[in-house]
Amino acid sequence: MSIDDRYVPILTGRPGEVEALGSSGTLGVVPIFDLPPLRRARAPTKAEVASGKPPPTPETLSDATRRFVRALEKHWEPGQRFYLDLQRLRVRSNERVDPVDFVFDAIRSRGFRPSPCLRMSATATAIGAAARAAESADGLGLRLDGRAPVSDVLNWVREVLRKTRVVPAHTALVVDFGHVAADESRVPALAERLVRALRAEAPWWLIAMATTSAPQISAILPTDEPLRLTRREPYYWRRVVAALGRDAPAFSDYGITGPTSDSDEPAWGASPNLRYTLDDSWLVWKGVTRKRRLPGEDAKPDVQFNEFCRRLISVGSFAGPQTSWGDQMIARYAEDHAFGGSPSKWIAIATSHHLSVVTRSL
Repeated sequence: MSIDDRYVPILTGRPGEVEALGSSGTLGVVPIFDLPPLRRARAPTKAEVASGKPPPTPETLSDATRRFVRALEKHWEPGQRFYLDLQRLRVRSNERVDPVDFVFDAIRSRGFRPSPCLRMSATATAIGAAARAAESADGLGLRLDGRAPVSDVLNWVREVLRKTRVVPAHTALVVDFGHVAADESRVPALAERLVRALRAEAPWWLIAMATTSAPQISAILPTDEPLRLTRREPYYWRRVVAALGRDAPAFSDYGITGPTSDSDEPAWGASPNLRYTLDDSWLVWKGVTRKRRLPGEDAKPDVQFNEFCRRLISVGSFAGPQTSWGDQMIARYAEDHAFGGSPSKWIAIATSHHLSVVTRSL
């Protein structure tokens, strides 16, 4: 039996994730990026208040676009296919400059060819913007609600293809369940039913199934001991593969971050953390932020990350430095007592290892 072994990670577009993809190799990997979450305005420092400087401002769409493009320029090959989800761009018909046109023009000006990706909640204006973006792209991506009635999904797909004038052979479909709870036993059956209907509809460039049980780091309390959480994505996907055989969808998940909101990018920096992917579970360590550190505690957040790397190796779950670029970095930081990177680097390291675990299992 031959199944589609491509991997479709749905990522937030943070520089660390782009770095992980560039450092780990992208053969068979077709990512869907969101534009990175806009950073909130941080509180002014005492020096800034005393000097009378204007208060810090929140990040703009232009700022986030430049941040994403810089990451692409450092870590991404111009000819590699990727999709850019339009949801964060909040397309409105009354804006002077269409945000989709602005973002896609900015990315294309640096030699990259993003393809637009729509969700079923997309407005008519967003679909029109996607049609314009698709004219100079390799195709169109559609994220389908895996829990919606099959007839509703098919009708929406037909309508979008009619309006965008993109043919099925250039269309990637993701049957998307988002976060799946431990008791959602119906997910494989829902996915099987929808994938069968999509296969009968037309020959698509790709069909993938997306689920995630990735831990939301903001909901986890600081812990010195590893928190072991069940990783349900492979189990659900294998159930569908067993039922559909060669017609099974490709594997898709949300990397190590899971679904995120526009307001999840803290202005003061993230808590040091290590999210380590195993075949059927996650190991999670989380430290404390600068704001929450007690008097007398070490003031360097990277020192906590180094300690997490050492503890990972000590518990016997470390895959070894030969596994991925991220694992090489874990081994290096476990021995380094001076520098352990940044929030972007923590994401890059964990994502690199995660990509290795997934691609080896397909």
